[in-house]
Amino acid sequence: MHTVNEALEAVVEANTLLSGLGFESGGLAAAHSVAQSYTAIPKVHANYLHGEMVAMGTLAQLMMEARPDEATKVAGFFASVGLPIHLGNSPSMPATRARST
Repeated sequence: MHTVNEALEAVVEANTLLSGLGFESGGLAAAHSVAQSYTAIPKVHANYLHGEMVAMGTLAQLMMEARPDEATKVAGFFASVGLPIHLGNSPSMPATRARST
């Protein structure tokens, strides 16, 4: 059953709030810049979702900030939920889906 309830409304409200806070703080500026640069690669642009590119951009940002321990934790989480951690293992890329790591 697909219904709108308080739980859904809370998730939507939190997502809207966090999106605004993230935008205003500029805390994800590098992650989105890296993600946007991936769209210049035709194969990536055609096969990766925005969120997948931002995930990889987040890892790049953490490394630029000299936070390798945090990047390792985040990469582990991304991998556990099926997000790519490098260009070779996107769930959106049919040729690499079977060998994602």
